[in-house]
Amino acid sequence: MVAVLAPVVSGVVVLMKGVDSDLERDRLLNIIKNTASYDTLAMS
Repeated sequence: MVAVLAPVVSGVVVLMKGVDSDLERDRLLNIIKNTASYDTLAMS
């Protein structure tokens, strides 16, 4: 599952950096961790 999600997370990071190019790694990780939701995640 991780290999499938890696391109998705990479895309999100690129979009975030496009909005604010000054975002650093720690801040990006913090934003992703604090806004991630598993409510609709369906694992089979």
